[in-house]
Amino acid sequence: MNSLDFRRQASEAFSFLARDYDYALAEEDETRVIWRSSKVQVTVQWDLRSYELDILLRPLSVTPAGAFRTLKGDGRIELSLSDLASWKEAEEVLVQLPAVVESSTELPPALTQMAHWLRDLGGPLLRGSTQEFLALDRHVAKHAAAMTRHFGRR
Repeated sequence: MNSLDFRRQASEAFSFLARDYDYALAEEDETRVIWRSSKVQVTVQWDLRSYELDILLRPLSVTPAGAFRTLKGDGRIELSLSDLASWKEAEEVLVQLPAVVESSTELPPALTQMAHWLRDLGGPLLRGSTQEFLALDRHVAKHAAAMTRHFGRR
């Protein structure tokens, strides 16, 4: 599959961001398409080594100092569709993540499905709700702490 196919297919699958949430297509490269609103960045990326397809959400709006944990080197959080599905207890989604897409024929339905999940689970986040991002961030931190405790006992 060439990079133009991924760009086109990802742009088509996630066009609801522009139509329903006032996002603009901000960046594209061969394995990544980035959409931005004034408050949130949505990245659709395809790792060609692992073949994993992922969606990342990053709040862009200014927040009170220390409101979000530093999960990225620049001090902003980045949360995945898996994080969102876990928080919403969407087990039917979680069992299908990470999405592994090994061929060009698998890509369109996988992108369409992930766009559907994002639209269904992420409405307040896509609108830039600081409260929703904080709650999701707390969920991720709590889960990470539990995993650290569990694996630290071995």
